[in-house]
Amino acid sequence: MTDDTVATPGAAIARLDPDALVSLEEERDFLLRSLEDLEREYAAGDVDATDFAALKDDYTARAGAVLRSIAQRRMAKAIVAPARSRGRVFAWIGLVVVIAGLSGVLIARGSGTRGAGDSATGDPIRDTRQLLSDAQQAAAARDYEKSIDLYTEALEIRPGNVEALTYRAWSNVRAGNAAAAATDLEAAIDLDPKYPDARVFRAIVYATAGKFDKAHEQLVVFDTLDAPPLMDQVIDSQRLRERVALGRVESKLLVADPPPFAGVGFTLDDLFLAAQQLDLDGRVADELTLYAQMLAANPKEQRALAYQGWALARAGVAQKQTALLTRAVDQFDKALAAKPGYADALVFRSFTYQFGLSRSADAKADLAAFDALADKPAALATLIETYGLRASIIASLGTK
Repeated sequence: MTDDTVATPGAAIARLDPDALVSLEEERDFLLRSLEDLEREYAAGDVDATDFAALKDDYTARAGAVLRSIAQRRMAKAIVAPARSRGRVFAWIGLVVVIAGLSGVLIARGSGTRGAGDSATGDPIRDTRQLLSDAQQAAAARDYEKSIDLYTEALEIRPGNVEALTYRAWSNVRAGNAAAAATDLEAAIDLDPKYPDARVFRAIVYATAGKFDKAHEQLVVFDTLDAPPLMDQVIDSQRLRERVALGRVESKLLVADPPPFAGVGFTLDDLFLAAQQLDLDGRVADELTLYAQMLAANPKEQRALAYQGWALARAGVAQKQTALLTRAVDQFDKALAAKPGYADALVFRSFTYQFGLSRSADAKADLAAFDALADKPAALATLIETYGLRASIIASLGTK
């Protein structure tokens, strides 16, 4: 190989600029604030309907793209070199930041504006909206006590306001009062069982308390609702499903002589999500145990084959063990036999050929097969570019 900067996954990781993630997070916060401001300007009549629709679509699309980029960058880093078990800590730190912005966007849908010196209008609906807007601003400023007081004032005007209950609960979570949050979220769900925000926050509170079965129940209901995309992005970017799945699976299946997973109420999806979280936490042995259980139930389960192979490949590169790399390629081959054109297996095998076995021609062929797919997962495309796979193959073969 002629390009030492991309000679191994480890070298590629060293090239990952942490400032890039910071920049993405700053852009995310800017776009979420812009959406909030736009909603308020429209409610005040300062923006016409045509401009509002165009700007909202633009900001929403850009915010979604940035959120996906953040999630993909984190996933890519985890895929190439799983970190030691600090993933959960950073996930929760990130969650506070994301929800701080998203709560403003969601509440601003129904919020009016009021200047610092303005007084109530006498219109209960408008006064409630103004209080919600003020409460959101206080929460964004991390003045949770003020935020809670303002939500309480709004609830005194309109006791059945589900948004006020839901986001007073979230301010209580961030203020460290989970018990008060749980009470408000139960009340919000009783009033409107189809309000998705309350279901997500209730799942988060349950997960934080280690009540993973109850968190799972909330996510099951959430999946039946017409939820805004931003709430799905909160779940995805913070790996809530993965963490909940691991919490449910661990005590029953990561034990000596585990029972068949279906017999204790789990699905292949549950095991795969849990294994993905184990990968992020750096618990590779437990991750492989879950893949083995999936394959015992279905030897052609392509996800288990591909990701078991990927774990073996990373270990083979790190330990310079050709036997592990050969086993990994065998798993990728089986995954592609089970599902021809499976994007994950093609990309993982290309990485293994290039960085583990120095088979650049084979790596190029797999990358070309991925490029030819009609549906190329964005996370895999990010992985390829972030860690220099394409550049390394070109450098090795001396071709374009």
